[in-house]
Amino acid sequence: MFIGFVCATAMAGTVAWADPPRQTYTDAMGWYLKAAKAGEPRAQFLLAMQYELGIRGKPDVGKALHWYKKAAKGGYAQAQYKLGLMMSKGGAATDLKQAASWFHEAAKNGISDAAFNYALMCEQGIGVDQNLEQASEWYETAAVKGQAKSAMSLAVLFSRGLNGKPDRVKALGWLRVAEAMGETIPDPIATLFRLKLPDEDVTKAKAFADEWLSKR
Repeated sequence: MFIGFVCATAMAGTVAWADPPRQTYTDAMGWYLKAAKAGEPRAQFLLAMQYELGIRGKPDVGKALHWYKKAAKGGYAQAQYKLGLMMSKGGAATDLKQAASWFHEAAKNGISDAAFNYALMCEQGIGVDQNLEQASEWYETAAVKGQAKSAMSLAVLFSRGLNGKPDRVKALGWLRVAEAMGETIPDPIATLFRLKLPDEDVTKAKAFADEWLSKR
């Protein structure tokens, strides 16, 4: 009976199905702003992205930084990483010391790209004092999370030596790890790493790589 009633009234033109309300970027901004002001870190991060990208008008770096900082201080790892990027890329927001600090926080919270970037800053002494031991540790942290380029960076780092003395066994070991993780190794580099290395050391390097990969 009910089906027949619906069909009959529909044919008579008396039934109108309402479309669901359409959400706009303006609506989203309103909700993000409301939640962000209430202290919700994820909303603060999303609101910051809206301002950074200029979703509702021109990009506003100042407001983006404000809300990224709120989210970052609330422990939101992606916001910490984003601040690191914004403060290291050479624009008006550049502050290399703060960039390193936020990369470090994001790295501690599990962001592999942040771990790589912080390691790079430690290696080169950008925004922090140069510390090759810390660089090694954070490159490895990133490598554990699948960052093949971190394994390659470790290979280069050990080829130069953490204390001025190269460790070619570990260098070749990390090169093998990088290759196993899918990193493309330019032939000149691969040849250089293997040049004049005794067979015994090549075996040790392979064992190192195999053991590390098995524990990852």
